[in-house]
Amino acid sequence: MERKQRRRQILEAARSVFAARGFHQSSVADIIEEAGIARGTFYLYFESKRAIFGELVDQFLVAMKNNVRRVEIGAHLPPPYEQLRANFSRAVALFLEDRDMSVILLNHAQGLDEDSDRKLQEFYDAMALALQRAVEGGQALGLVSIEDTEIAARVMLGGIKEVIHYLVVQDAEPREREQLVDDLVQLIFCGVIDGGLKQLREPVSRVPDSIAHLERGGT
Repeated sequence: MERKQRRRQILEAARSVFAARGFHQSSVADIIEEAGIARGTFYLYFESKRAIFGELVDQFLVAMKNNVRRVEIGAHLPPPYEQLRANFSRAVALFLEDRDMSVILLNHAQGLDEDSDRKLQEFYDAMALALQRAVEGGQALGLVSIEDTEIAARVMLGGIKEVIHYLVVQDAEPREREQLVDDLVQLIFCGVIDGGLKQLREPVSRVPDSIAHLERGGT
């Protein structure tokens, strides 16, 4: 087997082991058994369990950074919404298609050591900055009224992480991906209120039948 193929084989085995058991509960012996190789072969490619874990995290973070692109505004560019949606679609696809790495990142990578924490924070900072730039673009177009774009971006990022954790780590009922992307974009940039906060600030003259039904306990 070629060196690149062997290295990939070991990485894939380690990813499966780490996702199933977590970093601290996994051993080099577990990875060797999963990969079906000799101990000496493992150490030809990686010096330790930590080294292979770090490479797995690095690869995924690079892939995510390559998929989250800055929203640009210009006459010959796609509308901001289309660029935002494309970013969300690529990011969601990466998390959902590589479920093992999603579990590792969201469940096992935080708090491992200073280097791991720094890499994760840099990654999330980059995602937050991309979202912040998108909000600022909306401000420039007169579409966004919120003043603190940094806080807005962090709220967005937290929501995305929670949804991915729910779908992947907690193994919730699968959603149709493109509909999920549409719902995320709608929630993050438009909220859940049709017509925005203006609707909530106006007095309600009549309780809709659907709400009255809920207030009666759905009976």
